[in-house]
Amino acid sequence: MCGIAGILKLSGPVTAQEVTAVLRMLDAEVHRGPNDWGVLYPDSVGNEPLLRREVEARGRGHDFQYASAGSGI
Repeated sequence: MCGIAGILKLSGPVTAQEVTAVLRMLDAEVHRGPNDWGVLYPDSVGNEPLLRREVEARGRGHDFQYASAGSGI
């Protein structure tokens, strides 16, 4: 059965702490099956050490970044 985790934030920028909270939510769903997983977060937090450490511990290739507002892309 599918499991979806996330945070809906209506104002303010997304923080690395919020993205790592989603990663912990995904960890809690791992018992649902070994299918696949991924996490999407803004490029503005992509280089923060906390987030990089958490993503790398789970294996790169499942993390995807999008251009955040003001990134110039």
